[in-house]
Amino acid sequence: MIARAAGRFGRGGETGESEEGMNLAERLRMLVDNFEPVEAQDLNRLVELQMDASAQVLRRWVHN
Repeated sequence: MIARAAGRFGRGGETGESEEGMNLAERLRMLVDNFEPVEAQDLNRLVELQMDASAQVLRRWVHN
């Protein structure tokens, strides 16, 4: 689910945030694909950049 939400980075927003979001998305995708732990600061940044997508992921996670 994190990888799916991370794939939404870079759409809209400022150019700097878009580029940062793409870098973060790639890093998160690699971590998830390799079953590596994700750092809290990366998840916090995910929430800052993509609040709606993050809320959807958290709701699904809580309900499972």
